[in-house]
Amino acid sequence: MILKFYKSDNLTGLVLLPVMALFFWLPGLLNPNPMDFSGASPLFQWVLNLGSPFFSTAIALLIIVISGLILNDVINKNQIFNRNTFLPALLYLMFMSAIKEHQVLSPIVISNLFWILAFKRLFNIYSQAPCKKEVFDATVLMLFGGLFYFPSILMVALVWIALKIFRPFVWREWVLPFFAFTIFGLYWIVALVWGSMLNNWLSYFTFDTEQYSSINIAISWPYYILLGVVFVLVIFSGYNMSRQYKASSLRFRKIIFFFLFILFLSITIVSLVKHFSNENIYVLVGAVPLSLLITFYFNYAKKEWLSQLFFYAMFISILVNIYLY
Repeated sequence: MILKFYKSDNLTGLVLLPVMALFFWLPGLLNPNPMDFSGASPLFQWVLNLGSPFFSTAIALLIIVISGLILNDVINKNQIFNRNTFLPALLYLMFMSAIKEHQVLSPIVISNLFWILAFKRLFNIYSQAPCKKEVFDATVLMLFGGLFYFPSILMVALVWIALKIFRPFVWREWVLPFFAFTIFGLYWIVALVWGSMLNNWLSYFTFDTEQYSSINIAISWPYYILLGVVFVLVIFSGYNMSRQYKASSLRFRKIIFFFLFILFLSITIVSLVKHFSNENIYVLVGAVPLSLLITFYFNYAKKEWLSQLFFYAMFISILVNIYLY
């Protein structure tokens, strides 16, 4: 029922998405669980201290819903699927709600929003003759994401990847990200020196164990079930994507090729964080590419009963993990 409803472009799905969000995050809202983010970026710590734990949790939920809607809008506007769907927004919400310890305002929540916005700008360069503004904006947005969650700064590489895939070579466009980085860095350093916070940020821009293990996740069997179902769905989705790739237009092939690099960079970030800590963030960092990839399976699945089985296995395992563990 839920899967069939969100596979369509019924606008009621947008109205009900915040209701679904409250359903997943109700335990976190009723009993906010403040976490130790002393190793996180100074900017994130400042944001975290703006309000009470309940306020921070509510803001996190609002950011996740907005991020899911923006991601969904990008996917529908670029006609990645044969019809509009609200399934990517729902899947993003589910993945970002899957770990109950992370039902707080965390650096990944904010960082994901910035690089989803950058993702939107990069898709625009396909249809824009002069795309300098899009390239500059995407670079700055990804740099902002790195200020909240440093490993996500690797996503800046997507700017050059998008230029390579979507555009003919224009050297000014390839140099522009370096210009954006320089301008952004100069303004940021001046602000830090003015506020006497330069030393705090120098210690943040490192890969160390304490910075990325601030949340100890109690792994339960429902979470293992979720990871297992997601793994199977990734395989099935890859097969469906390859079939669509062979029979589609050049534009669609370029978009899929670009998406594969997003998936690769997400895996790289997870691997780096896993190397420096024991933090299990597979679902959170991979929420964006997983939302798009798994939508391929649900949208083109030939056996409806099997897709329903997989969806409700994910749905129920997340609920059990949130409410019973």
